[in-house]
Amino acid sequence: MRHINDNLDLGTRWEITPYQAAAMRALLLHQRWDAPETFTLRPLNSPAALLHWRCLSVMLRELPEEEVEGLKERHAGLSGPTPDRANRRSGGAAEPSKVPLFDSHLHLDRSRQKMGLGRGATMEELIEAVGEDTTPEGLEVELVGGVVNYCDPETYPSQMEVDALTRRKFRVVVGAHPKKQLSDNQLLALRGALQLAGISGLGEVGLDFSIPGDEVWYEQEQKLLAVLPFLKPNQVLVLHIRPQRGSSGLHIHNHVLQLLKHQAKIPVLSRIQLHCFAGPTIAVRLWAAEFPNAHFSFSGLVARFSEEQKNALRAVPRHRLLIETDAPYFPVCRAKKVSAPHLVYHTAARVAEILGDITTEGVCRLTAGNGQRLFI
Repeated sequence: MRHINDNLDLGTRWEITPYQAAAMRALLLHQRWDAPETFTLRPLNSPAALLHWRCLSVMLRELPEEEVEGLKERHAGLSGPTPDRANRRSGGAAEPSKVPLFDSHLHLDRSRQKMGLGRGATMEELIEAVGEDTTPEGLEVELVGGVVNYCDPETYPSQMEVDALTRRKFRVVVGAHPKKQLSDNQLLALRGALQLAGISGLGEVGLDFSIPGDEVWYEQEQKLLAVLPFLKPNQVLVLHIRPQRGSSGLHIHNHVLQLLKHQAKIPVLSRIQLHCFAGPTIAVRLWAAEFPNAHFSFSGLVARFSEEQKNALRAVPRHRLLIETDAPYFPVCRAKKVSAPHLVYHTAARVAEILGDITTEGVCRLTAGNGQRLFI
């Protein structure tokens, strides 16, 4: 901090946004360091302010060139080196790379059932059964991975199935859908499934108020509080939050957030995926402020978004944006009766249309990187 304040010029154009301030405050809380009333860049008044990209940028310029190149190589991207970088190393001509697709939430078990496939059907067999499709804008795409969600106790995966999926670069999460009843034995089965090697998260779990009834909602809440302690520090929490019909969703989002903070005591820096997000702008801001590592995942529902929901999508920090199919549900492509992971670019196209300042290809590349970093 002293070196930057005394010797380096951060410029006068840059400010600390509310989202950045929330991340800084979360770091200080985690480290149990004192926090200033307001974070500043000129002068730097907290070690947490070093998280700001402008500080990192000026510090990077201070490093020797060989160290900078080493950092670039080590952090070039989790999708691997681009063909352009690989060709430069070998002296060959650069070739255009395929656009990566990462489906951050899909149900392989339910998709198999929907397509009449056997329980042992592979991801490739599912994709073949659904069929290929023409991409928007004629993009050449490649499915580089995704997150396979098992939320029905009767179809929890075996270790062999998890291994097969992780070899294919898919992550696996297990949970209990809020609409499903969970017996004591099934609760034990969930706990056991979370112990399998290669399990990346707990989910989907949450609250679904589309089913009316105070008793139903109470039971869902008790089930959520029962399973949240199963979450390991290195796992992602995948949340299903669905409001009553006609509601904006603000109340239920705030309710779940308070449950996590005050009753379940979920650490503030936990990695969270808000699956099939369709809440209002204020819900985006609440999650970003309280849990800075919360990611917002958008499904084919974006095709039916209201203007307020579109504004919420625009309010999501780009490095926290994800796309999903929720396969086999919410098909965006009119030619398909079901959704599937290789069709997630249709969601990307709708998201790009709403955002307005990014292409479909840009959304695909951005969300692929975000998804791979979240479910590392």
